[in-house]
Amino acid sequence: MSADEARLTAFLSSPFTVAGAAAHGIGRAALRRWLRDGDTRMVLRGAYVGSHVPDSPTLRARAFALMAPDAVICGRTAAWIWGIGAAGTHDRRGRPLPVEAAVPGSATPPRRSGVLGRSWTFEKGETTRVAGLQATTPLRTAADLGRTWDLGPAVAVADAFLHSRQFSKRQLEDTVARFHGYAGVRQLADVARLADGRSASTEETRLRLALHMARIPAPEPGWQVVSAFGRVLHRFTLAWPLVRLAVDLDRTPLSTGAAPAALPAIRLRHRSIGGVGWRVLECGPGEITSYPDTLMARIRAELRAAEDTRDRAA
Repeated sequence: MSADEARLTAFLSSPFTVAGAAAHGIGRAALRRWLRDGDTRMVLRGAYVGSHVPDSPTLRARAFALMAPDAVICGRTAAWIWGIGAAGTHDRRGRPLPVEAAVPGSATPPRRSGVLGRSWTFEKGETTRVAGLQATTPLRTAADLGRTWDLGPAVAVADAFLHSRQFSKRQLEDTVARFHGYAGVRQLADVARLADGRSASTEETRLRLALHMARIPAPEPGWQVVSAFGRVLHRFTLAWPLVRLAVDLDRTPLSTGAAPAALPAIRLRHRSIGGVGWRVLECGPGEITSYPDTLMARIRAELRAAEDTRDRAA
C-alpha cells in the first residue's frame, strides 16, 4: 500500500463531511463514485464513512458531532459509549437506534434524520469528554434514562453502571433530588431504589424485577458461596441463603436454527457446595420472557417448600 493509499484509508476510517473531503482534495464527483461503487456509505445525512468501518452508536455519534459540535451525546447513545451494552444498538425491527443528543439550555434541539434531539439543562460536572465526544457522565446518563425510559430497561442500565462501578448506589439515590420537579422524577426514584449492581446482566435484572412485581420475598442477587479461605466456590444468579434456595440462569445459546422449547425448561437440582446443600432452580433467559408466570409460580413453590423444610428442622 502506497503512502497516498494509506492516508486515504485512514481518512475513510472516520466519519467525514463533504467539506472535510474537499479539504483533503476529494471532490464531490469522487465521493459520488465511491458511494455508487459501495466504497463509502452514508452514516447520517451529510456524513459519510468508508464501507469497511462497522456500524455502531459511537460511529453515528461521531458523525453527528461533525455537524453539531456543541451538542452533548446523551441517553442510550451515551450509555453505549460508556460501555453499557444493555442500552442496545437496534430497535425491535432491527433498525439502528437514533443518536441521542441534547443542546444546553433553551437552544433549538437538533433536528436531523437518525437523531433524537433534546434541549436540556446541564449542571457543572454532568458532561465530560469520552471517546473523543462530549457526552453526559455515567451518573447523568443513568438519571436521564431513569426519567425518560421504561422502568425495566432503565433499571438494567443502572444495574450495569453500578456493576462496572462507574458510580455508587448512594450517588444514584442522591441525584433524584437534582431532578425535583422534572418529568419522570418519580420513576427515577423507583429506578434508584430498585437498582442493584450485583446483577451482572440484563437477564438477571429482568428476573429480579419479575420477582419484585410478583411480590416474592427479595433474594440476594449475585450471591457468592465462599470457602473458609475466602475463595469463591460458586456464584448464584439469585439466592435466598437462609433457606438454601437459589436460581441459576443457563446462558448456553441455542444452536443455529434451533427453535425454543415448547415448554419451559426449569430444572431443580440438589447441589452440595462447600459441604452445604442447596436447592437450585436452573432455567434459561427464555423462561423469563416466555414463561414468566410459570417461573414465578415454581420459584414461589420451591421457596415455600424450602421454608417448610427449615421450620421442621428447627
